[in-house]
Amino acid sequence: MKTYHCDDGNCELEIEAETPEAAAHEYVDGGVWGDGESTAWVHVRVWSEEDEDGDPLDEDTYTIEIEPSEPECADDCEHD
Repeated sequence: MKTYHCDDGNCELEIEAETPEAAAHEYVDGGVWGDGESTAWVHVRVWSEEDEDGDPLDEDTYTIEIEPSEPECADDCEHD
């Protein structure tokens, strides 16, 4: 596995993952996002190394969808 730096503009974390996209998903899976009542989108910047000037190499941005929580069923009703 490789170490990736992940940042959504609020917090930078180092995450070990197989791919940059997997690191972005793990970053989002570990957080608390929104109210849970509507779809949320998190834009995660991912890079694996920095050059001697501190500039990121192998940089990409991934947009991760967070689905809303399933609402509770009304009395005597079921979800499809």
